Amino acid sequence: MIGIRVDANNKTAMGHIMRCLAIAKQLYALGKKIIFLVSDEDAVGIIRDNRFEYQILPYAYNEKNKEVDVLISLLKQKKVNTLLIDSYEVTEEYMIRLKEKINIIYLDDLNMFKYAANLIINYTFGTKLSLYQKWNYDADTKFLLGSNYIPLGPGFVNIDRNYAQKIKRVFITTGGTDKNDMLLGILHKLVKSEWSQIEKVVIAGKFYGRIQDLEKVAMQNPSVKVYYNISNMAEIMRQCDVAISAGGTTIAELCACGIPTIGFSVADNQVYGLEAYSKAGIIKYAGDVRDGKEIVIENIEDNLYMLTKDEKLREYQGILAHSIIDGKGALRIAKAIVSI
Repeated sequence: MIGIRVDANNKTAMGHIMRCLAIAKQLYALGKKIIFLVSDEDAVGIIRDNRFEYQILPYAYNEKNKEVDVLISLLKQKKVNTLLIDSYEVTEEYMIRLKEKINIIYLDDLNMFKYAANLIINYTFGTKLSLYQKWNYDADTKFLLGSNYIPLGPGFVNIDRNYAQKIKRVFITTGGTDKNDMLLGILHKLVKSEWSQIEKVVIAGKFYGRIQDLEKVAMQNPSVKVYYNISNMAEIMRQCDVAISAGGTTIAELCACGIPTIGFSVADNQVYGLEAYSKAGIIKYAGDVRDGKEIVIENIEDNLYMLTKDEKLREYQGILAHSIIDGKGALRIAKAIVSI
């Protein structure tokens, strides 16, 4: 059996568990049994909906060292021989102790320290092995690096590229949470601009805290359509002609759809990937919200204006984005895990 240690709550949002579910589905298709190990009740619903076994650990998501003994005992009881970990709260001690007992796979995008792991996955676009050389890993530590390993759901596998000669719908999201109130900030800007009549498709995540305020904006502006905690992301994305999104897996999903995108970062783990996408001409990067929310919103507006006026730029950006992501990253990861 393969264990997956991951959490979802109003601090970690849903991105981690969604990518783990994508991998879990591919592992299951390869004949493996899966158990999810979580700290929060918030994660249970979506795991149950996907019919995977789960166990709630008796410690908070950010108390990893406290859970080690209980976790090791549970892994032995469930006959788990391989553990996939997706968490920023891991410590060196935590991973060393676990690796003494079982095989460890770690989903990384921060490169915080030398991970005690058999396999390290960092699917951030542009990631090279040189990023990890400073830690002097042993030769038996394996790596899966770059956008070939982005674990997207089955709805994003080999889908046709989205393309429109004229922008009719703008896709807007900030991921599972929005502590910087970017959704409302972007909407307030767009509904008072030349895009006031263009349909604005707004996606709010499960842990978004101002859904009533969003719905109020939608009531006052018929061009605003609000969706909350959706499960058919690929379908909704493909109905849109251009996108505005925070960094993370959503950017990769938009690339898989071939949608010209304006990205902005809200956390450390998003900056490197967005800058790499931008440098390669795949997206437009509007900056880091932590350096100034209003500046980023202005940059979003400027880039949206550029994409609106330049059909050839939209087509080029969409073709390039679509060419780098085929949606098969979760399958590649699952096959690598099975081969350990």
